[in-house]
Amino acid sequence: IVAGEEVWDVLIEARSFSHNDNSTQTNPCTGEKNTIGWASIDGAGGIVGVTYPCYIVGSREIVGFEIFLDSDETWAINGSASLLDVGNTAAHEFGHAVGLGHVGAPRDGCLSMYKFVIEGEIQKRTPGWGDKRGMAALYGNLNTTAGSCGS
Repeated sequence: IVAGEEVWDVLIEARSFSHNDNSTQTNPCTGEKNTIGWASIDGAGGIVGVTYPCYIVGSREIVGFEIFLDSDETWAINGSASLLDVGNTAAHEFGHAVGLGHVGAPRDGCLSMYKFVIEGEIQKRTPGWGDKRGMAALYGNLNTTAGSCGS
C-alpha cells in the first residue's frame, strides 16, 4: 500500500503523504484521521477498491481521504497470475486521493487510472503518460515522461 502511495508523491511537489499513526490531523469530512484499510464492499468479483476524497469546493483543495480495498477479494503482493495485486490497486486508489478520475478508453488500459483491473496485473503500480499528464494539469509537475505506458 505504501508503494501505491509513493508513486504519486514524486509527482506532487507541494504535498506528500506520510504514515503517522500519532497525527492529530483529521479529515474535515469525517472528523477522523485519513483512513486506508480493508472493508467488505460488494463481495468477490466486483468493485475492488473505493476512495472518498474530501475537498474544499471553492478552492478544489483536497484535505482528506478514505481508501478501502475489498476484503472479499483474493489479494497478493507478488503479481500472482490468479490474484489481484495490492500495489496495483493501491496505486489506482491513491490516484483518486490526489484528485484523478477514471479513464476508460481501451487504449488507456495500461494507465493507473483505468477503471478496470484483472488478476495478475501489476502495470498500474507505475503511473503512465496519461496519469502524469493529469498530475501536471492538477499540480503543475514537469514529469511527463512517457514511460512504458502511453508512449
